Amino acid sequence: QILMHFGLPVATTISEATHFVAEKFARTKNMLEAMAMGIPVVTPSWLECCGEARCFIDEKKYIMRDTKKEKELRFSMPVALSQACKKPLLEGRRVLITRNAKPSKELLKCLVVAAGGKLLERITVSMMKNKNFEGAFVISCEQDCNICLPFIKNGLGVFDSELLLNGIVVQKLEFERYRLFHVKCEASARSGPLTCNIMNTSSRKYEPRAPVVTDVIP
Repeated sequence: QILMHFGLPVATTISEATHFVAEKFARTKNMLEAMAMGIPVVTPSWLECCGEARCFIDEKKYIMRDTKKEKELRFSMPVALSQACKKPLLEGRRVLITRNAKPSKELLKCLVVAAGGKLLERITVSMMKNKNFEGAFVISCEQDCNICLPFIKNGLGVFDSELLLNGIVVQKLEFERYRLFHVKCEASARSGPLTCNIMNTSSRKYEPRAPVVTDVIP
């Protein structure tokens, strides 16, 4: 009703929105997209106060705060939004997402774009040969281990999707924390060819992870 009073429609996608209204923090697709783009995440009180004032008021006092979640995930909503506005998390980055990456490849693709990154549909032979990986990395999962082997052998980093999901929340890319695999190379006793074996590093203890849900917050 308040939006109707101002003659404004409800945005159907985050890219069309100027503000994202939510009562509490949850890692939904919409929430993460809004944070990645630096769109103000405000409480319903902001809309109510706008209605009372009969004009749009400064949203800074109405930025959504969730003390429990901010403490648990070690972030500050106002700081995260400010940082995203100043410099998108994936600015200058190129990202390849493997087919079985969780929670879904399509969701992750949306978040990469929202965070200012460029999607790579494939790693070309030329890139592999010339090791042209500047600013590039792979988001994958254990299930796609075999797909990742050529990338890892050629020095391209492969990471769990939490690199992006948690990264958007805290506005920091923690590469070592979320590195998914590394390669251990060994030469044979007879000076034979070098062989490489993938070792999983994802068993390290992560700090609490909030689930990602894909439903839309009303």
